[in-house]
Amino acid sequence: IRSLQGAVEALELESLDDEIDRTMLLDTMRSLEFEFTDGRPHRRNPAFWLVRVAEVLDRGLATDNAVGLRPLLRELPALLETAATTLEKPPRLFLDLGKDLLGPVLERVHRAAGVARGTLGDPDTEALARGATDAAERFAVTLRHELTPDDDEHAFGVGETETDRLLHHRDAIPTGGSATLQRLSRTVPALEAELADLATSLGIGSWQELVTAAGAARTAGDPLEAVRQAIGRGPGVAARLGLPRVEPLAVLAASDVIARVDPVGRLIGRGGPLALEVVARTGLAARAPVLAANFVMPGQASLLEGRRSAPSLVRRTLGSSSALIGFGLYAEELWLELPGETGPALRLLQRADLFRRTLVGAVDLGLHMKRLSPAEATRSLMSRLPLSASEAGVELSRIALRPLEAAASLETRASLLVLRSDWLKRRGPGAALAQFHAELFRFGAMPTSLVRWGLGVDA
Repeated sequence: IRSLQGAVEALELESLDDEIDRTMLLDTMRSLEFEFTDGRPHRRNPAFWLVRVAEVLDRGLATDNAVGLRPLLRELPALLETAATTLEKPPRLFLDLGKDLLGPVLERVHRAAGVARGTLGDPDTEALARGATDAAERFAVTLRHELTPDDDEHAFGVGETETDRLLHHRDAIPTGGSATLQRLSRTVPALEAELADLATSLGIGSWQELVTAAGAARTAGDPLEAVRQAIGRGPGVAARLGLPRVEPLAVLAASDVIARVDPVGRLIGRGGPLALEVVARTGLAARAPVLAANFVMPGQASLLEGRRSAPSLVRRTLGSSSALIGFGLYAEELWLELPGETGPALRLLQRADLFRRTLVGAVDLGLHMKRLSPAEATRSLMSRLPLSASEAGVELSRIALRPLEAAASLETRASLLVLRSDWLKRRGPGAALAQFHAELFRFGAMPTSLVRWGLGVDA
Protein backbone atom coordinates (compact mmCIF):
# COMPACT_ATOMS: atom_id res chain seq x y z
CA ILE A 1 0.00 0.00 0.00
CA ARG A 2 2.82 2.41 0.83
CA SER A 3 4.53 1.85 -2.51
CA LEU A 4 1.24 2.50 -4.29
CA GLN A 5 0.80 5.70 -2.30
CA GLY A 6 4.15 6.93 -3.56
CA ALA A 7 3.18 6.16 -7.15
CA VAL A 8 -0.14 7.98 -6.84
CA GLU A 9 1.49 11.01 -5.19
CA ALA A 10 3.98 11.24 -8.08
CA LEU A 11 1.29 11.44 -10.78
CA GLU A 12 1.19 14.72 -12.71
CA LEU A 13 -2.43 15.84 -12.89
CA GLU A 14 -4.01 18.80 -14.62
CA SER A 15 -7.71 18.88 -13.69
CA LEU A 16 -9.45 19.54 -10.38
CA ASP A 17 -11.51 16.38 -10.82
CA ASP A 18 -8.34 14.29 -11.08
CA GLU A 19 -6.87 15.98 -8.01
CA ILE A 20 -10.02 15.21 -6.03
CA ASP A 21 -9.89 11.59 -7.19
CA ARG A 22 -6.23 11.34 -6.19
CA THR A 23 -7.06 12.68 -2.73
CA MET A 24 -9.83 10.10 -2.36
CA LEU A 25 -7.56 7.28 -3.53
CA LEU A 26 -4.73 8.30 -1.20
CA ASP A 27 -7.07 8.64 1.77
CA THR A 28 -8.49 5.17 1.05
CA MET A 29 -4.96 3.73 1.05
CA ARG A 30 -4.08 5.53 4.28
CA SER A 31 -7.25 4.24 5.89
CA LEU A 32 -6.39 0.67 4.94
CA GLU A 33 -2.88 1.11 6.27
CA PHE A 34 -4.30 2.50 9.51
CA GLU A 35 -6.75 -0.38 9.86
CA PHE A 36 -4.06 -3.03 9.90
CA THR A 37 -1.25 -1.15 11.66
CA ASP A 38 -3.15 0.80 14.34
CA GLY A 39 -6.66 -0.66 14.52
CA ARG A 40 -5.38 -4.25 14.06
CA PRO A 41 -8.81 -5.95 14.08
CA HIS A 42 -7.18 -9.19 12.87
CA ARG A 43 -5.14 -9.26 16.09
CA ARG A 44 -7.61 -7.71 18.52
CA ASN A 45 -11.08 -8.88 17.52
CA PRO A 46 -12.17 -12.52 16.96
CA ALA A 47 -15.38 -11.22 15.36
CA PHE A 48 -13.24 -9.85 12.51
CA TRP A 49 -12.71 -13.50 11.49
CA LEU A 50 -15.96 -15.07 12.60
CA VAL A 51 -18.32 -12.63 10.86
CA ARG A 52 -16.46 -13.19 7.57
CA VAL A 53 -16.59 -16.99 7.95
CA ALA A 54 -20.34 -16.81 8.62
CA GLU A 55 -21.00 -14.55 5.63
CA VAL A 56 -19.03 -16.74 3.23
CA LEU A 57 -20.71 -19.92 4.45
CA ASP A 58 -24.14 -18.27 4.27
CA ARG A 59 -23.54 -17.43 0.61
CA GLY A 60 -22.32 -20.95 -0.08
CA LEU A 61 -25.27 -22.59 1.69
CA ALA A 62 -27.76 -20.27 -0.04
CA THR A 63 -26.78 -21.59 -3.48
CA ASP A 64 -27.65 -25.18 -2.48
CA ASN A 65 -24.55 -26.25 -4.43
CA ALA A 66 -22.54 -28.92 -2.65
CA VAL A 67 -19.74 -28.71 -5.22
CA GLY A 68 -19.44 -24.99 -4.50
CA LEU A 69 -19.03 -25.71 -0.78
CA ARG A 70 -15.95 -27.88 -1.33
CA PRO A 71 -13.44 -25.00 -1.83
CA LEU A 72 -14.86 -23.23 1.23
CA LEU A 73 -14.41 -26.34 3.36
CA ARG A 74 -10.90 -26.79 1.94
CA GLU A 75 -9.80 -23.25 2.84
CA LEU A 76 -11.42 -23.08 6.26
CA PRO A 77 -8.76 -24.95 8.33
CA ALA A 78 -5.91 -22.69 7.15
CA LEU A 79 -8.02 -19.57 7.73
CA LEU A 80 -8.97 -20.56 11.28
CA GLU A 81 -5.42 -21.63 12.09
CA THR A 82 -4.22 -18.22 10.93
CA ALA A 83 -6.87 -16.56 13.08
CA ALA A 84 -5.85 -18.59 16.14
CA THR A 85 -2.16 -17.74 15.77
CA THR A 86 -2.80 -14.07 14.89
CA LEU A 87 -5.18 -13.10 17.69
CA GLU A 88 -3.36 -11.72 20.70
CA LYS A 89 -4.83 -10.45 23.99
CA PRO A 90 -8.15 -9.20 22.62
CA PRO A 91 -9.98 -6.69 24.83
CA ARG A 92 -12.43 -8.43 27.13
CA LEU A 93 -15.53 -7.21 25.26
CA PHE A 94 -14.07 -8.34 21.91
CA LEU A 95 -13.34 -11.80 23.28
CA ASP A 96 -16.82 -12.09 24.75
CA LEU A 97 -18.32 -11.10 21.40
CA GLY A 98 -16.24 -13.78 19.68
CA LYS A 99 -17.46 -16.41 22.13
CA ASP A 100 -21.05 -15.28 21.51
CA LEU A 101 -20.58 -15.75 17.75
CA LEU A 102 -19.01 -19.20 18.06
CA GLY A 103 -22.28 -21.11 18.31
CA PRO A 104 -23.84 -19.73 15.09
CA VAL A 105 -20.55 -20.12 13.19
CA LEU A 106 -19.98 -23.71 14.34
CA GLU A 107 -23.55 -24.53 13.30
CA ARG A 108 -22.85 -23.21 9.81
CA VAL A 109 -19.61 -25.17 9.48
CA HIS A 110 -21.28 -28.43 10.51
CA ARG A 111 -24.27 -27.73 8.23
CA ALA A 112 -22.03 -27.00 5.23
CA ALA A 113 -20.05 -30.18 5.94
CA GLY A 114 -23.28 -32.16 6.20
CA VAL A 115 -24.61 -30.82 2.90
CA ALA A 116 -21.36 -31.66 1.11
CA ARG A 117 -21.20 -35.14 2.65
CA GLY A 118 -24.83 -35.95 2.01
CA THR A 119 -24.82 -34.78 -1.60
CA LEU A 120 -21.40 -35.91 -2.82
CA GLY A 121 -20.34 -38.65 -0.41
CA ASP A 122 -16.90 -39.31 -1.94
CA PRO A 123 -13.82 -39.87 0.24
CA ASP A 124 -12.22 -36.55 -0.72
CA THR A 125 -15.35 -34.62 0.28
CA GLU A 126 -15.53 -36.59 3.53
CA ALA A 127 -11.93 -35.62 4.34
CA LEU A 128 -12.62 -31.94 3.54
CA ALA A 129 -15.73 -31.93 5.70
CA ARG A 130 -13.97 -33.59 8.62
CA GLY A 131 -11.01 -31.21 8.32
CA ALA A 132 -13.30 -28.17 8.36
CA THR A 133 -15.34 -29.29 11.37
CA ASP A 134 -12.23 -30.31 13.31
CA ALA A 135 -10.61 -26.94 12.59
CA ALA A 136 -13.73 -25.09 13.72
CA GLU A 137 -13.86 -27.05 16.98
CA ARG A 138 -10.14 -26.40 17.59
CA PHE A 139 -10.68 -22.67 17.06
CA ALA A 140 -13.57 -22.78 19.53
CA VAL A 141 -11.24 -24.30 22.14
CA THR A 142 -8.69 -21.56 21.47
CA LEU A 143 -11.27 -18.84 21.90
CA ARG A 144 -12.93 -20.31 24.98
CA HIS A 145 -9.91 -21.54 26.89
CA GLU A 146 -6.55 -20.41 25.49
CA LEU A 147 -6.75 -16.72 24.58
CA THR A 148 -5.92 -14.36 27.41
CA PRO A 149 -8.04 -11.18 27.38
CA ASP A 150 -6.69 -7.69 27.86
CA ASP A 151 -8.57 -6.54 30.97
CA ASP A 152 -7.54 -2.90 30.67
CA GLU A 153 -10.96 -1.20 30.70
CA HIS A 154 -9.82 1.20 27.97
CA ALA A 155 -8.24 -1.43 25.69
CA PHE A 156 -11.36 -1.18 23.50
CA GLY A 157 -10.24 2.14 21.96
CA VAL A 158 -7.52 3.02 19.46
CA GLY A 159 -6.51 6.26 21.22
CA GLU A 160 -6.99 9.98 20.56
CA THR A 161 -4.19 10.37 18.02
CA GLU A 162 -5.35 7.35 16.03
CA THR A 163 -8.96 8.55 16.21
CA ASP A 164 -7.92 11.90 14.71
CA ARG A 165 -5.97 10.15 11.94
CA LEU A 166 -8.81 7.84 11.00
CA LEU A 167 -11.39 10.63 10.91
CA HIS A 168 -9.02 12.73 8.81
CA HIS A 169 -8.07 10.14 6.19
CA ARG A 170 -11.15 7.92 5.95
CA ASP A 171 -13.86 10.54 6.45
CA ALA A 172 -12.04 13.81 5.57
CA ILE A 173 -12.98 15.28 8.97
CA PRO A 174 -9.85 17.30 9.78
CA THR A 175 -11.01 18.73 13.09
CA GLY A 176 -10.40 15.51 15.03
CA GLY A 177 -12.24 13.48 17.62
CA SER A 178 -12.59 16.05 20.41
CA ALA A 179 -14.16 18.70 18.16
CA THR A 180 -16.43 16.09 16.58
CA LEU A 181 -17.59 14.96 20.02
CA GLN A 182 -18.31 18.57 20.99
CA ARG A 183 -20.41 19.08 17.85
CA LEU A 184 -22.42 15.93 18.51
CA SER A 185 -22.94 16.89 22.15
CA ARG A 186 -24.29 20.30 21.15
CA THR A 187 -27.08 18.67 19.08
CA VAL A 188 -28.40 16.60 22.00
CA PRO A 189 -30.38 19.35 23.85
CA ALA A 190 -32.12 20.47 20.65
CA LEU A 191 -33.15 16.90 19.82
CA GLU A 192 -34.43 16.35 23.35
CA ALA A 193 -36.49 19.57 23.15
CA GLU A 194 -37.94 18.57 19.77
CA LEU A 195 -38.87 15.13 21.12
CA ALA A 196 -40.57 16.71 24.14
CA ASP A 197 -42.58 19.04 21.87
CA LEU A 198 -43.67 16.15 19.66
CA ALA A 199 -44.73 14.14 22.71
CA THR A 200 -46.80 17.10 23.92
CA SER A 201 -48.48 17.45 20.54
CA LEU A 202 -49.44 13.77 20.72
CA GLY A 203 -50.79 14.13 24.25
CA ILE A 204 -48.38 11.63 25.81
CA GLY A 205 -46.25 12.03 28.91
CA SER A 206 -42.88 11.43 27.27
CA TRP A 207 -41.42 10.48 23.94
CA GLN A 208 -40.02 7.30 25.52
CA GLU A 209 -43.59 6.03 25.96
CA LEU A 210 -44.22 5.93 22.22
CA VAL A 211 -40.79 4.51 21.43
CA THR A 212 -41.20 1.76 24.04
CA ALA A 213 -44.70 0.89 22.82
CA ALA A 214 -43.53 0.80 19.19
CA GLY A 215 -40.56 -1.36 20.15
CA ALA A 216 -42.77 -3.85 21.95
CA ALA A 217 -45.42 -4.11 19.23
CA ARG A 218 -45.57 -7.50 17.57
CA THR A 219 -46.80 -8.00 14.02
CA ALA A 220 -48.82 -10.98 12.87
CA GLY A 221 -47.24 -12.78 9.94
CA ASP A 222 -44.00 -11.81 8.24
CA PRO A 223 -42.43 -8.85 10.11
CA LEU A 224 -40.57 -7.83 6.95
CA GLU A 225 -43.77 -7.24 4.98
CA ALA A 226 -44.19 -3.74 6.43
CA VAL A 227 -40.70 -2.87 5.17
CA ARG A 228 -41.51 -4.23 1.70
CA GLN A 229 -44.65 -2.12 1.55
CA ALA A 230 -42.77 0.98 2.70
CA ILE A 231 -39.97 0.67 0.16
CA GLY A 232 -42.54 -0.06 -2.56
CA ARG A 233 -43.32 3.65 -2.42
CA GLY A 234 -39.70 4.48 -3.18
CA PRO A 235 -40.02 5.29 -6.90
CA GLY A 236 -42.77 7.83 -6.20
CA VAL A 237 -40.80 9.52 -3.43
CA ALA A 238 -37.65 9.61 -5.59
CA ALA A 239 -39.59 11.22 -8.44
CA ARG A 240 -40.88 13.96 -6.11
CA LEU A 241 -37.29 14.69 -5.05
CA GLY A 242 -35.72 14.43 -8.51
CA LEU A 243 -33.54 11.49 -7.44
CA PRO A 244 -32.54 8.41 -9.44
CA ARG A 245 -35.28 5.82 -9.62
CA VAL A 246 -34.53 2.77 -7.50
CA GLU A 247 -36.68 -0.25 -8.15
CA PRO A 248 -38.12 -1.94 -5.04
CA LEU A 249 -35.46 -4.20 -3.58
CA ALA A 250 -35.67 -7.69 -2.19
CA VAL A 251 -36.02 -7.52 1.60
CA LEU A 252 -34.28 -10.30 3.51
CA ALA A 253 -33.98 -11.15 7.19
CA ALA A 254 -30.50 -10.53 8.55
CA SER A 255 -28.75 -13.59 9.89
CA ASP A 256 -28.35 -14.33 13.59
CA VAL A 257 -24.68 -13.34 13.25
CA ILE A 258 -25.41 -9.94 11.71
CA ALA A 259 -28.15 -9.32 14.29
CA ARG A 260 -25.46 -9.61 17.00
CA VAL A 261 -23.30 -6.86 15.48
CA ASP A 262 -25.75 -4.52 13.70
CA PRO A 263 -28.83 -2.92 15.26
CA VAL A 264 -30.66 -2.10 12.02
CA GLY A 265 -29.52 -3.80 8.82
CA ARG A 266 -27.63 -3.04 5.63
CA LEU A 267 -27.67 -3.04 1.85
CA ILE A 268 -25.96 -6.05 0.31
CA GLY A 269 -24.97 -7.03 -3.21
CA ARG A 270 -23.36 -3.78 -4.23
CA GLY A 271 -21.58 -5.50 -7.10
CA GLY A 272 -24.93 -6.46 -8.64
CA PRO A 273 -28.61 -6.25 -7.73
CA LEU A 274 -29.10 -4.63 -4.36
CA ALA A 275 -31.05 -6.23 -1.53
CA LEU A 276 -31.98 -4.88 1.88
CA GLU A 277 -31.01 -7.11 4.80
CA VAL A 278 -33.05 -6.15 7.87
CA VAL A 279 -32.62 -7.11 11.51
CA ALA A 280 -36.14 -8.39 12.25
CA ARG A 281 -36.63 -7.14 15.80
CA THR A 282 -39.99 -6.56 17.47
CA GLY A 283 -41.47 -3.18 16.63
CA LEU A 284 -40.13 -3.28 13.08
CA ALA A 285 -43.50 -2.42 11.52
CA ALA A 286 -43.75 0.93 13.32
CA ARG A 287 -40.26 1.94 12.19
CA ALA A 288 -40.55 0.54 8.66
CA PRO A 289 -41.15 3.94 6.94
CA VAL A 290 -38.09 5.46 8.66
CA LEU A 291 -35.96 2.47 7.70
CA ALA A 292 -37.24 2.64 4.12
CA ALA A 293 -36.41 6.35 3.89
CA ASN A 294 -32.87 5.69 5.11
CA PHE A 295 -32.13 2.81 2.77
CA VAL A 296 -34.35 3.16 -0.28
CA MET A 297 -36.81 6.06 -0.48
CA PRO A 298 -34.74 8.12 -1.24
CA GLY A 299 -31.91 6.62 0.90
CA GLN A 300 -28.61 4.92 0.47
CA ALA A 301 -29.73 2.99 -2.60
CA SER A 302 -30.27 6.29 -4.45
CA LEU A 303 -26.65 7.25 -3.83
CA LEU A 304 -25.40 3.86 -5.00
CA GLU A 305 -27.62 4.08 -8.07
CA GLY A 306 -26.58 7.67 -8.78
CA ARG A 307 -22.87 6.97 -8.56
CA ARG A 308 -23.10 4.34 -11.33
CA SER A 309 -22.85 7.22 -13.79
CA ALA A 310 -20.06 9.07 -11.93
CA PRO A 311 -17.29 10.16 -14.31
CA SER A 312 -14.37 8.10 -12.93
CA LEU A 313 -13.59 4.63 -11.65
CA VAL A 314 -12.52 6.07 -8.29
CA ARG A 315 -15.93 7.68 -7.81
CA ARG A 316 -17.87 4.65 -9.01
CA THR A 317 -16.10 2.22 -6.70
CA LEU A 318 -14.52 3.89 -3.66
CA GLY A 319 -16.31 5.43 -0.73
CA SER A 320 -16.52 5.18 3.03
CA SER A 321 -19.35 3.42 4.84
CA SER A 322 -19.89 6.58 6.90
CA ALA A 323 -20.53 8.58 3.71
CA LEU A 324 -23.15 6.06 2.61
CA ILE A 325 -24.85 5.79 6.01
CA GLY A 326 -24.66 9.56 6.43
CA PHE A 327 -26.43 10.02 3.11
CA GLY A 328 -29.15 7.72 4.40
CA LEU A 329 -29.60 9.99 7.43
CA TYR A 330 -29.66 13.03 5.14
CA ALA A 331 -32.28 11.23 3.03
CA GLU A 332 -34.49 10.92 6.10
CA GLU A 333 -34.50 14.73 6.30
CA LEU A 334 -35.53 14.95 2.63
CA TRP A 335 -38.38 12.56 3.37
CA LEU A 336 -39.53 14.55 6.40
CA GLU A 337 -39.63 17.71 4.28
CA LEU A 338 -42.08 16.22 1.77
CA PRO A 339 -45.68 17.32 2.49
CA GLY A 340 -47.98 14.51 3.50
CA GLU A 341 -45.28 11.92 4.14
CA THR A 342 -45.18 11.91 7.93
CA GLY A 343 -47.36 12.78 10.91
CA PRO A 344 -46.26 13.66 14.45
CA ALA A 345 -45.97 10.03 15.61
CA LEU A 346 -43.76 8.98 12.71
CA ARG A 347 -41.69 12.15 13.02
CA LEU A 348 -41.19 11.38 16.72
CA LEU A 349 -39.97 7.87 15.94
CA GLN A 350 -37.54 9.25 13.36
CA ARG A 351 -36.23 11.89 15.77
CA ALA A 352 -35.93 9.30 18.54
CA ASP A 353 -33.84 7.16 16.19
CA LEU A 354 -31.63 10.16 15.36
CA PHE A 355 -31.28 10.87 19.10
CA ARG A 356 -30.19 7.26 19.67
CA ARG A 357 -27.70 7.48 16.83
CA THR A 358 -26.30 10.72 18.24
CA LEU A 359 -25.75 9.23 21.69
CA VAL A 360 -24.20 6.12 20.11
CA GLY A 361 -21.93 8.37 18.02
CA ALA A 362 -20.77 10.14 21.17
CA VAL A 363 -20.11 6.77 22.84
CA ASP A 364 -18.24 5.66 19.70
CA LEU A 365 -15.86 8.60 20.09
CA GLY A 366 -15.61 8.27 23.85
CA LEU A 367 -14.66 4.59 23.64
CA HIS A 368 -12.09 5.01 20.89
CA MET A 369 -10.50 8.05 22.51
CA LYS A 370 -10.26 5.97 25.72
CA ARG A 371 -12.45 8.38 27.67
CA LEU A 372 -15.10 5.70 28.36
CA SER A 373 -14.92 2.06 29.33
CA PRO A 374 -17.43 -0.38 27.79
CA ALA A 375 -19.26 -0.59 31.14
CA GLU A 376 -19.52 3.21 31.32
CA ALA A 377 -20.69 3.37 27.70
CA THR A 378 -23.38 0.78 28.35
CA ARG A 379 -24.64 2.61 31.43
CA SER A 380 -24.64 5.91 29.53
CA LEU A 381 -26.79 4.52 26.72
CA MET A 382 -29.22 2.70 29.00
CA SER A 383 -29.68 5.73 31.25
CA ARG A 384 -30.81 7.97 28.39
CA LEU A 385 -32.47 5.56 25.97
CA PRO A 386 -35.15 2.87 26.28
CA LEU A 387 -32.56 0.16 25.53
CA SER A 388 -32.04 -3.26 27.07
CA ALA A 389 -28.56 -4.43 28.04
CA SER A 390 -28.49 -6.76 25.02
CA GLU A 391 -29.48 -3.92 22.65
CA ALA A 392 -26.75 -1.71 24.11
CA GLY A 393 -24.37 -4.63 23.61
CA VAL A 394 -25.20 -4.78 19.89
CA GLU A 395 -24.39 -1.07 19.60
CA LEU A 396 -20.99 -1.64 21.24
CA SER A 397 -20.35 -4.64 18.99
CA ARG A 398 -20.96 -2.48 15.93
CA ILE A 399 -18.59 0.16 17.32
CA ALA A 400 -15.97 -2.53 17.91
CA LEU A 401 -16.16 -3.87 14.36
CA ARG A 402 -16.57 -0.53 12.57
CA PRO A 403 -14.68 2.11 14.56
CA LEU A 404 -15.99 5.70 14.34
CA GLU A 405 -18.55 4.84 11.65
CA ALA A 406 -21.44 5.88 13.92
CA ALA A 407 -19.87 9.27 14.71
CA ALA A 408 -18.64 9.99 11.17
CA SER A 409 -22.00 9.18 9.56
CA LEU A 410 -23.66 11.83 11.73
CA GLU A 411 -21.01 14.33 10.63
CA THR A 412 -21.82 13.43 7.02
CA ARG A 413 -25.53 14.06 7.59
CA ALA A 414 -24.87 17.47 9.13
CA SER A 415 -22.33 18.50 6.48
CA LEU A 416 -24.66 17.47 3.63
CA LEU A 417 -27.43 19.65 5.02
CA VAL A 418 -25.00 22.60 5.24
CA LEU A 419 -23.69 21.89 1.72
CA ARG A 420 -27.23 21.82 0.33
CA SER A 421 -28.02 25.19 1.95
CA ASP A 422 -24.78 26.77 0.70
CA TRP A 423 -25.24 25.39 -2.83
CA LEU A 424 -28.84 26.67 -3.07
CA LYS A 425 -27.74 30.06 -1.73
CA ARG A 426 -24.99 30.37 -4.33
CA ARG A 427 -27.30 29.34 -7.16
CA GLY A 428 -29.97 31.81 -6.12
CA PRO A 429 -33.72 31.82 -6.84
CA GLY A 430 -34.88 29.02 -9.09
CA ALA A 431 -32.15 26.60 -8.05
CA ALA A 432 -33.55 23.08 -8.18
CA LEU A 433 -32.90 20.44 -5.56
CA ALA A 434 -32.80 17.82 -8.33
CA GLN A 435 -29.82 19.61 -9.89
CA PHE A 436 -28.03 19.70 -6.55
CA HIS A 437 -28.40 15.94 -6.19
CA ALA A 438 -27.29 15.35 -9.77
CA GLU A 439 -24.10 17.29 -9.05
CA LEU A 440 -23.69 15.56 -5.68
CA PHE A 441 -23.87 12.09 -7.24
CA ARG A 442 -21.04 12.99 -9.63
CA PHE A 443 -18.76 12.48 -6.62
CA GLY A 444 -20.12 9.08 -5.60
CA ALA A 445 -19.74 8.27 -1.90
CA MET A 446 -16.89 10.71 -1.28
CA PRO A 447 -16.68 12.63 2.01
CA THR A 448 -18.58 15.90 1.94
CA SER A 449 -15.46 18.06 2.24
CA LEU A 450 -14.19 16.68 -1.09
CA VAL A 451 -17.59 17.32 -2.67
CA ARG A 452 -17.50 20.93 -1.44
CA TRP A 453 -14.09 21.30 -3.03
CA GLY A 454 -15.34 19.95 -6.32
CA LEU A 455 -18.53 22.02 -6.36
CA GLY A 456 -16.62 25.20 -5.54
CA VAL A 457 -19.12 26.36 -2.94
CA ASP A 458 -16.35 27.88 -0.83
CA ALA A 459 -14.63 29.65 -3.72
